[in-house]
Amino acid sequence: MQGMKALVIVAVVAGAFAGGAVVQWAMGGCASVRAAQPAVAETICARSVTIVDEAGRERMFIGMDGEKVGLLIRDPEERDRVALGYTGPEAGYWALGFMDASGQPRFGCGARDDGEASGGHVSDGSGVLRISFGEGPTGTGIALRNDAGQERLGIGIGPGAGGGDFVMNDAEGNTIWRASQHIQAE
Repeated sequence: MQGMKALVIVAVVAGAFAGGAVVQWAMGGCASVRAAQPAVAETICARSVTIVDEAGRERMFIGMDGEKVGLLIRDPEERDRVALGYTGPEAGYWALGFMDASGQPRFGCGARDDGEASGGHVSDGSGVLRISFGEGPTGTGIALRNDAGQERLGIGIGPGAGGGDFVMNDAEGNTIWRASQHIQAE
């Protein structure tokens, strides 16, 4: 009986120390744990991870949804600023995007998973597409757009010896000048 009583007292004291250590860790963060325990985990396995700053604001999210995977970086006001992700095998696209403080996408680029195409865009502060560029099986091109998003200048080159196009449009979208060279393969 005396031995059982001693074990209960030891268990209660050990539990109090363990509880105190957990509270100290929760209040002091990782630095206090590293100071007491220099070993760091080599691998963390999780479906998603949210990283917060010292004020508890979400600053980074890494996660998966089926075959889709992404990384989202947020500013101190928890606004999305950088996104990197894979859309999954159906669409099969890897993409990177940057947003301004108002949440507007400002720059984005991506590549198809099958290697068939890649491209990107630059938008203004209102979210209007101003520059687009890309390459794929039908050629390579770039388009410059006005503040209404209408293409004003386009330059394209066909694959191989497929020739090229240089087009200028007015504000209504009418072609005002075009230079084309199309070479037929022999």
